Amino acid sequence: GTDVLIKAFARISSKYPEYRLSLYGEASSENESKRYKKMAEELNIGDKVKSNSRKSCCSDKPFVESRHDFFVRTNFYK
Repeated sequence: GTDVLIKAFARISSKYPEYRLSLYGEASSENESKRYKKMAEELNIGDKVKSNSRKSCCSDKPFVESRHDFFVRTNFYK
C-alpha cells in the first residue's frame, strides 16, 4: 500500500526532483502515520511528501484529482 508508494516515489524523485507526493486519507493508526513520515525522512523525501486528511480528498474529489499528474489509490480490502 502506502509504504510501497513512498518507496517508489523516492526512486522517481531522484530523477524528477520537482515532483511532490500528496497522501490523502488516514492511516489505520497513529503509529502507521508516524511510520510513513519516518520512512519518507529516511529516504530523504520528507520535504516532498505531504499528508492530507481524508475529508479534504472526499469533499472535493474532482479538484484533488485534477491538480495532480498522477493519482494513485492504495486501498486494500479484506
